[in-house]
Amino acid sequence: ASKNKETVKNLAMFLFNEKTDSELPAEVYSVADGALKEVKDKICPFPNQCTARTRVRLEKRTFIWNIENFSQLKKNQKVFLPVISASKLTPSFLMTLYLADESASDQHIQIEIKKKKDFTSVSTIGYGGITVLKHKSRPSDFNCAIHFFEAQKNDPVWQFPPIIKRSKLLGEREEYLRNDTLSLKCQFALSDGATLHQIEDTSYWSAELDDAEKELVSLLNLREDFLSLSTDPKLSDITLLIGKEKFPAHKAVLSARSAVFKAMFERDMAEKESGVVKLTDLDADTLTRMLRFIYSGCVEDLNCEIAANLYSAADKYQCLNLKEECSSFLKSNLSVSNVCDVIYIADMHQDEDLKAAGCEFITLHGAETLRSEEWKMFLKNKTQLAAETLNNIGLRYMV
Repeated sequence: ASKNKETVKNLAMFLFNEKTDSELPAEVYSVADGALKEVKDKICPFPNQCTARTRVRLEKRTFIWNIENFSQLKKNQKVFLPVISASKLTPSFLMTLYLADESASDQHIQIEIKKKKDFTSVSTIGYGGITVLKHKSRPSDFNCAIHFFEAQKNDPVWQFPPIIKRSKLLGEREEYLRNDTLSLKCQFALSDGATLHQIEDTSYWSAELDDAEKELVSLLNLREDFLSLSTDPKLSDITLLIGKEKFPAHKAVLSARSAVFKAMFERDMAEKESGVVKLTDLDADTLTRMLRFIYSGCVEDLNCEIAANLYSAADKYQCLNLKEECSSFLKSNLSVSNVCDVIYIADMHQDEDLKAAGCEFITLHGAETLRSEEWKMFLKNKTQLAAETLNNIGLRYMV
């Protein structure tokens, strides 16, 4: 009886974690008659995994490092910044910035991070992200890295990956070097590996897709199918024409996504009979992007100019979802150089929400915006709208 219990126990263990043949008693095979793998596959058709999460002590630091008189920085000249720990549990560091030993026209800004000697006996894991700040637009120069400072290692130095070249900084002074000062946003997370709770949580999962994941996969497949349909002229029943460039499409799809196209195809218009719609108010790139959204519900590679063109096209052809997508992009990417254009577009299309976002931006960046060349041109060419904008901003302060 005890022998049979041991056999069943080993069989169950194999079905759960698939132990090797050598670890299983011979009698297991006589019970299962060599069909263990088949039994396991029937019971657990999908691979199982177990995950466990351990919490560790972590200290985060975020700060701005301003390097003054940057253009006067010479080769091998170093700028230092001590980073003091907020606690005695994680080490302090010394950050060093200098020009990499490369040709003068192609020098990278190099940053090194050195752990304080008092903590060389402690192993430390560090994650860092450094962003070069810009004055007129959103930062785009960023790099991040992970480093492990080994215990007992003399003078452990973390050489951070290159972020930006000196030539780019000097070539775009207005963006990067206002008052000849380079500003770096530094974000670090440090841990000595000490655990707060050995096991905080565990979870078990199977590779089998749940209903929500299956639905998502199905939608993604549907999107790809519709995209392929948009580029296949064989089954199209309408052609959109810009100049001499033809865009095959389908009346049913266009009507479902655009109230203007729907009205056009429901009436007895010349376009309905000829099967050709000539568009004189769009360029080919904007139409291509609008059709991609109509067929797939997604837009790619947006910038402010493209978003503004798509916004106008979506409003004219009543593609409301696309209009909202472009409006959200414009609101999230407002800058001193484009806020006047966004307010003008919003006014043209009577979009009070987008106009209010532009006014809010100017409220927050008033001095910088009102001194810009873009605002001076806006005031000269769109005097009434500029006055209305200032009035709206003034009313915000009064409320």
